[in-house]
Amino acid sequence: MAAFRDFLQGLLVRGEVILVDPPQLTPADRPFALELLTRVGDRLMLDLAGEPIAWQPTLALNAAIWFADVCWLMVDDQIEVPANLGSQLGVPKSAADHFAVDIVLRMAGTVERRLRSRQANDPLRLALVETLRAWPLSGVRCEIHDSPTGSLDLGGHRGLQLLYAERLIAQPRDGWIPTTGTLREVVEWVFSEQGRVMGGR
Repeated sequence: MAAFRDFLQGLLVRGEVILVDPPQLTPADRPFALELLTRVGDRLMLDLAGEPIAWQPTLALNAAIWFADVCWLMVDDQIEVPANLGSQLGVPKSAADHFAVDIVLRMAGTVERRLRSRQANDPLRLALVETLRAWPLSGVRCEIHDSPTGSLDLGGHRGLQLLYAERLIAQPRDGWIPTTGTLREVVEWVFSEQGRVMGGR
């Protein structure tokens, strides 16, 4: 069984998730997963403005394991959602953290949209939203209107701030527009360059 390997390759290479078995990471899967995450991370780094960011493969893999669990919980809704699922990835503390987790969580939009059809207090839906709000570089891609809880400084990295602004302009929401700081300036500039009026407080 190579459920995790198939899950990760489908997600990162084809942009889709098809699950038949629980995508649990095995020791045999680990080298493949780290290599694939690193390859995708290297490619995304080439498109990122600013200084290179230190690569955190273990954190990227942890995000992949977490997201695999979320996808399987959505498929098999008879499994109890862990009470701490929404906080398992912690919070970003650096630009490297934001970048590593975003390798996987930038793909969370389809899952987030599907979970919107569930009740507002559905534990899986709440856990995913909690995580995406804590990781705003990824969460800004999803239609979540509650403001982010994670730092909008994005580690002070100009390239990540530009990426955030580009994602925000594709789906503007007042609660995700920073009110102060460097990111505010970057968002204002991107909106101005696109001839868009920026909302926010």
